[in-house]
Amino acid sequence: MQQTKIKIHVSQKSAIAAGRTSYGDQVVTLSDADVAALTPEEREEILHLMTGSHRDNEQTVRLSEIVTDNDGLAGVREALQSLRAKRLEEEAEKARKHRELISAILAAPDDELIDGNGDVRELYSSTYASIPWSDPALAIRRAAIEGTISARKAELRAQAERLLTEMRADASAYPDIELKDCHVGGHLRAYLTQEERSEVDARGRSVDAARKATEIAAEEAQLQRYRDYALTGAAGEAAQLAAAQGYDVRTAVLDAIEAILPETDRTETAHDSPDYEWEERSSPSLSALQLHAQLVTAVAAAQIPEWITVEVSRIQRITEPTPSDEYDDNGEPAKAARHTGVVLTITAPKAITRYRLHYSE
Repeated sequence: MQQTKIKIHVSQKSAIAAGRTSYGDQVVTLSDADVAALTPEEREEILHLMTGSHRDNEQTVRLSEIVTDNDGLAGVREALQSLRAKRLEEEAEKARKHRELISAILAAPDDELIDGNGDVRELYSSTYASIPWSDPALAIRRAAIEGTISARKAELRAQAERLLTEMRADASAYPDIELKDCHVGGHLRAYLTQEERSEVDARGRSVDAARKATEIAAEEAQLQRYRDYALTGAAGEAAQLAAAQGYDVRTAVLDAIEAILPETDRTETAHDSPDYEWEERSSPSLSALQLHAQLVTAVAAAQIPEWITVEVSRIQRITEPTPSDEYDDNGEPAKAARHTGVVLTITAPKAITRYRLHYSE
């Protein structure tokens, strides 16, 4: 017959202090008398070890992770008692955390225990620990939460049905059924039947197509304004011929509008105007005031279509872009030029904004 063997690890310092030369891993074979000498708790600990992963092979139970001061049976008992104390401490800590988890779950609002799909959570979001729903107290809580979920889902289905009714009653209504309730089931779409979803999708495509057609028609109407203006010949012969054939004549028309305005020092567009900066002057000179008056008069006299706006700014301090490749006599980068002047802003539908900078000094 085989006998139970337990591997322990004897401390070198303890062995020398006891007058022994042998230390390290030691396999102790327990006799019947040895097992009889063990306490019930120590024998219970061996059974724990035999059913766990503390085995080197089928014959030897491993306790060598624990360093003992004794060898033989005394060392085995020392290791068993140390291991039992550690295991009981860990089990007590695990039980404490388990009680705390249950208390937290019992105190948590319903919404914390419902996931984004409208189902009962299996992991507690505060700790990501598995929720022990099998616990009697939690089983009661789960039943209550499932009742809440059922009631909410019923309300969401009723809400989806109301939206369907509104959609069917108004041929132009957009099917706004993507409203979310993050605590139950996500989109209301989830509470529609397949046939209802197909109906909603068809309505959405129809409304989107009508909206797109309206936008295209509005954009075409804006472009036609430019063509109508060009057809008068005001933008030149080339623009007139292009307009007659339905081409885009926005640039030619705006160029023509600029041509009837007073001559400018600089012309910029919204694409590159950030290179220029301007801010209002607090005490403008006489020449600047005269320039402003001249521009206001000229803009008022110009024959500008009502759908194109030319705005005359107040007197500004205009800073030009800093030259990147110019240097002064000392080899320092050249400073940006500054002027006092007025900015004319030309805005028109479906066109890039243009800025005309007029300097008085």
